[in-house]
Amino acid sequence: MTDDIVFENMVIDDTIIEEEDVEMKYYLKNKKEFEILAKEMLSGKKILFITGAGLSINSGISAYRNTKTSVWSNFITEWGTRKKFEQDPAQFWNQFWLRTHEKQEYLDALPNSGHLAISNFVEYLGSNVITQNVDALHLKAKVPLEKLVEVHGRISLYKCITKGCRFEYDETIDNIEIGDYSINGTTMKQGNLEITPPLCPECKKPILPQSLLFDENYSSHQFYNIEKAMDWIHEADIFIFIGTSFSVGITEEVICHAQGERKKMFNFNIFKETKISGLKGIVGPSEITLPLLERQLLYEAQKRNNGKKQIWYGNTIKRIVSENSILLKEAMLKNEAKASVKV
Repeated sequence: MTDDIVFENMVIDDTIIEEEDVEMKYYLKNKKEFEILAKEMLSGKKILFITGAGLSINSGISAYRNTKTSVWSNFITEWGTRKKFEQDPAQFWNQFWLRTHEKQEYLDALPNSGHLAISNFVEYLGSNVITQNVDALHLKAKVPLEKLVEVHGRISLYKCITKGCRFEYDETIDNIEIGDYSINGTTMKQGNLEITPPLCPECKKPILPQSLLFDENYSSHQFYNIEKAMDWIHEADIFIFIGTSFSVGITEEVICHAQGERKKMFNFNIFKETKISGLKGIVGPSEITLPLLERQLLYEAQKRNNGKKQIWYGNTIKRIVSENSILLKEAMLKNEAKASVKV
């Protein structure tokens, strides 16, 4: 028998899990990993979340890989390049971008319970988030902009690629309503929007979505904040991947650093990743497993608070994390002092 603490006042037989009790199924499946990670999160160590398309599936946004409906399989690599845009801006917008990314259902999408759990972790723990997603759902979930790097861009923002234009690298165009450029009576709400490519307000040349394309690099525009992202990667002690296929440059950077420095990595996904060494898997839909982790975190905080009932769980977590962070810093200073004495 398993005395399940997170599901308060319930005693569960591990061998009898009713199919409809999905939360319990995924909790028991990942119980050990939840406990380990929750304790790590309270330790005062710096946590970095790296999120991918899998996180947003429950919000109605197609994943890029590993699903039958993925837009990845629908010519995205061929069309998603600056070269393709330069060949014919109108075709780029009307045959590619408006069909795969900037769609009404994506603009209307709301954060799911996974996004909301991450937002709570950021508040409780002071964690940072690097997202590969361009859907702005972390912002809708109230993750502060200063705690977020949208390393692949954001829909409804735009950039110029004309040399010397201020929107080529330094600034982002944020005052354009794409529907204002519609032609032939089409609209985004009808799902058939066609446009005349919008022009840069500065240089009057056709503009691109503020999205990292396949023939661009992270340093191609300041919006992608690659320097900030790399600083966060090097500062972090624990990495938590969510819904990523590990097929882009930023995840390669994180894995390389984490393995080289022997830092801990956890992965939330619907399947277990077996090709990356040192990666602990939490298997299941992130809109279920992330809230379960939050409940485990609240339970571990209550235990460390000597079992006292707390109304403000978030404040308890913040206090515990702050105290442990101070202890970690003190230990590091002592080790540095000992090392200098030896020298």
